[in-house]
Amino acid sequence: MSFNQNVAAIDVGTSKIVAIVGKKDELGRIKVLGYGEAPSKGVAHGSVQDVADAASAIRDAVRQCQQMSGIQFRQVFVGISGQNIRTATSAHSKYIANNVITQDDVDQLTQEVYGLSMEPGEEIIHVIPQSYTVDNGNVGLSPVGFPGKKLVGNFFVVFGNATSSRIIKQAVLNANLSIV
Repeated sequence: MSFNQNVAAIDVGTSKIVAIVGKKDELGRIKVLGYGEAPSKGVAHGSVQDVADAASAIRDAVRQCQQMSGIQFRQVFVGISGQNIRTATSAHSKYIANNVITQDDVDQLTQEVYGLSMEPGEEIIHVIPQSYTVDNGNVGLSPVGFPGKKLVGNFFVVFGNATSSRIIKQAVLNANLSIV
């Protein structure tokens, strides 16, 4: 996400659906420019039960948000409720052939995490790096360029109910939005 880029998000909750839009400043903070809220329809216990009703409520919240902000958007981040997700931490390592960590090494290590075994009906929603070490020395979140033979990444992994995730995605798509 670059500086001065608009960012929009949708939260599909049991009691209300919220749309929010903001702009990222030079310090990486988001300044909220608009907000919209609609009573939740078609949602129970954080899960979409009726796609058409949920899409209608999403459109209502987005319309309010766009009117308040004067910003039209189609791409949104979407929140998934707590009962439909679980989290875990995972450490993965990779030996480095050329003795200098590259972005490809970091990307390959991250992709390995997506291969974790899951419960039936789950999918991995996010893999978030927490820290890296190179040859047992902590290098924070930026290991690229460090010399070393072994890269270890510690990751925060978010698993979600695949069916619930697909249904929320469909409601968002039916509201004429796309998911970032």
